[in-house]
Amino acid sequence: MVENRLDMSENRNLVIASVILVIGIGGAFIEITDDLVIPSMALATFIGMFLHAILPNKDLGYGNGKLFDSMDEDNTEE
Repeated sequence: MVENRLDMSENRNLVIASVILVIGIGGAFIEITDDLVIPSMALATFIGMFLHAILPNKDLGYGNGKLFDSMDEDNTEE
């Protein structure tokens, strides 16, 4: 988040991050059947992706877009 300069003062980004943390750390889970349970970390991931998809101003959620530039540079050196 720091290298990508993601603005956490934007309400959209703050809501997504806080919901993911509360669900993931809080231990929430969904028990669909006795054999099928979605644990807290998976549930937090799905809800985070869902919130990212439905909340407005998606361009604020990408920061400066340079998060993976350093990875591309590392791969070209090989």
